[in-house]
Amino acid sequence: MTRILKDFRKEYGGILLLIGLYWLTNLGFFFYSFDFLLIWLNWNLLLGLMPLIFIKLYQGTRSRGLGWVFLILWLAFLPNAIYMVTDFIHLSGEVFYVNKPYQVIYKRDLLIWARLISIVVGFILSSYLGLESLYLVYDQEEKKGKARATGLLVLVSFLIGIAIYIGRFLRFNSWDIFRPYRLLLELYRSLDGFAWGFIGLMSLYSLFIFYIFLWARRKNNILYNNKDRV
Repeated sequence: MTRILKDFRKEYGGILLLIGLYWLTNLGFFFYSFDFLLIWLNWNLLLGLMPLIFIKLYQGTRSRGLGWVFLILWLAFLPNAIYMVTDFIHLSGEVFYVNKPYQVIYKRDLLIWARLISIVVGFILSSYLGLESLYLVYDQEEKKGKARATGLLVLVSFLIGIAIYIGRFLRFNSWDIFRPYRLLLELYRSLDGFAWGFIGLMSLYSLFIFYIFLWARRKNNILYNNKDRV
């Protein structure tokens, strides 16, 4: 496992550096403003990092039993990476500008702009981490058949939609999968037209951004391979 984590740091050293800078910047603004949203954003990004770690552990372990554990943990934590798109709701109470006759005046409050940048950057980093981990699974399954990989992708996207709904509206966490009875009971009780609509929306969103990521990543691989041949 030590070797796997060492290889992980080597392969994803750049993104880990960006995550570290993000955490430190948020901490700096937290001590300036005592805005606990910045701490929660750091926590959410940490959760968003876990699926990539778990899927690399899954791919690197030789133990079948341990592999299944890592795969289940990957699936349990994967929605956290996509979940950060919902953190934009924290900007709903902010006023960035005021309208006056014949002009718009933007607020010169550093904190609200810091919150905006923090949420955007956290969203980008977290999305990358989740989509990269999903790509590794999709790419592995695609070698066994395109239909198999596509079916798995649709299923995982649907589960992401359910998990985001559970996390945002029912306020459960990833580790609550160890309390399945209560989680499933609360989910069942809450299912209505809005719930299914939100789940569908998040599922489609997950599919959409994954295919964008898939196109960009494979295009980058082609460019990188062509560069090596020159």
